Amino acid sequence: MPTKLTFFIGAYFFFCILVAIGGRKTAIGFWGVFFLSILLTPFIPAFFIVIFRSN
Repeated sequence: MPTKLTFFIGAYFFFCILVAIGGRKTAIGFWGVFFLSILLTPFIPAFFIVIFRSN
């Protein structure tokens, strides 16, 4: 596997995990946010977590 592709995949999963950690206390939880991040992109679930979090 080329080095750039390996780096991209690793960075993508790293950001998915960061978003999932942020979404632990949501209705769908860590794993739901993690799989949603993998399917969509980490930025879309992160946007909704920030917008709809309770204060």
